[in-house]
Parts: sequence; C-alpha cells; structure tokens
Amino acid sequence: MSARVFNGRDFSKDHEQILKDKIKLLSFTPRMASVVFHEDDSSQIYTRLKMEAAVRVGIEFDRVDLSITEQEAEIVGQIRHLSNRQDLYGIMIQKPTKKIIRGKVRNFSDWWELLTGAIDPQKDVDCLTRTNLDSVYRGESVFIPATARAVLHILDTALTSSIRNQKIAIVGRSELVGRPLHYIFEKSGAQSYLLGSKDDLKAVTTKADIIISATGVPSLIKADMIKSGSIIIDVGEPKGDVDFESVKAKVSFITPVPDGVGPVTVVSLLENLFSLVAN
Repeated sequence: MSARVFNGRDFSKDHEQILKDKIKLLSFTPRMASVVFHEDDSSQIYTRLKMEAAVRVGIEFDRVDLSITEQEAEIVGQIRHLSNRQDLYGIMIQKPTKKIIRGKVRNFSDWWELLTGAIDPQKDVDCLTRTNLDSVYRGESVFIPATARAVLHILDTALTSSIRNQKIAIVGRSELVGRPLHYIFEKSGAQSYLLGSKDDLKAVTTKADIIISATGVPSLIKADMIKSGSIIIDVGEPKGDVDFESVKAKVSFITPVPDGVGPVTVVSLLENLFSLVAN
C-alpha cells in the first residue's frame, strides 16, 4: 500500500490566499498579539512562523516577549493590559513546555490557568480560556483551538466519506487538541476514544480507522499498533509521535513531522482571528 503523505505547506498556502482575500474586504486591518517566553526556543520559532504568516495575509502582529521567571502578577498584568487594548482583536499565549518551566513555577496547571484567565474571552484567538473551552464542549463556540481546527481541516482532505461511525483513537488528552476533538467527533456520530500515552493503546489503535496522536512522545505509534488502510495524523512536537517510515507503508494517509499539522495550525489560528472579527 502506498500512503498519501499530506503536504501541510501547500495546504496552508492555499488557505492563506483564501484568508488574504477575505481580509482585503474588511474596512480595517485586524491586529493580534502573542505573548511568548524567551526561555523557550520552540515557542520562539512558532511565534516567528505565526508572525510571518500574519503579515502575508494582511494581519498586524504584536509580539510580547516575557520571562518565565517574572512574578505571576507582572505576567498577568501584561496580559490584562493587552486585553484592554482597543486596537487588538486577538490575544494568545504561546504555551511553554513543562520541561522549560520546571522548577520556575510551583504548579504548571495553576500557573497556566492564571495566565489564560487574564485573556478577554472575546479576544481569545486560540480558545485558551475556560470560558471558551466550556463553550466548545457545549457546542456553542464559533471556533476551536487552532491545532484542533487544523486536524479537522486535514481530515476533510483525507476522508472520502462522512466521519459518522468512524472509529477514532485520540492519543493525548490536552485541551488544545485531544479533548475538543473527542467532543466534536462524538457529536458528529463517530466512535471516539480519548487515551493517554501510558494507556493500553494497542487494544484500541489496532481497530481504529483514524489515529490522532498529540503526546510529544517520539515513535509512540508503531506499525504493529495500526490496522491497514487507516488514517494517521501526527500532532506530536517536536519530532512526531509516529514511527513514520514503518507506518507509512501500512496506511492510506499520513501527516509528516515537520510540514504536516504545523503549517495548518498557523493558518487555522489566523482563521480564528478572522472568525472573531467577523462575528
């Protein structure tokens, strides 16, 4: 079997052009801001890519560099200042890895909840706030986290039929990817299974029509864990969750790392901004 290898760069270029044409019809230039912590090299790269894409489609982009070592009150104050700026339509925080902040904050989850809670939900372009995440789970939100949106975009190109009744294994329970997708798939009539990286994955993945993995554990998904002809979407950072070379010979569709989900996530974030502006 010869797998179709998804080209995220080409896909994102096409969607950038569509978005650029829509933005030209606005009577103003949208502007967004991203908070990024300079200790995290990966976040620096992702923020640069987002800024470059924003410029290409006609969105103004402010980058706000902070340090993880700053007092929580200082960081929260900066985010609230951004939320109060009338010229900004979207605000996001580039989430640092737990490895980067280990020893610098007492509790990652509490720290992250405090920071995202300072974003105005009406400007929450990456759906980071509890208010907007809960809206996603109630089916009331006009947009979803950018990475989850990217996965849905890619599935639209991979599937030749409806998502209904498809067996989907989602590995990784984060609220940026796994949980929103699980909710959306179940509402769409799919059989969705939300798993952690330490669960008995093989018992589920060998029966799945679609596997979406977003754990950051390199080569977690191997060829003996999948069924022939399945669809594999690798959201793992930075090296991918899937043993690409062994798996691609067995599947019908697969996303590489890099140049798979990543570029589509960037344009999906900008599409979210347009959704906020248009609504």
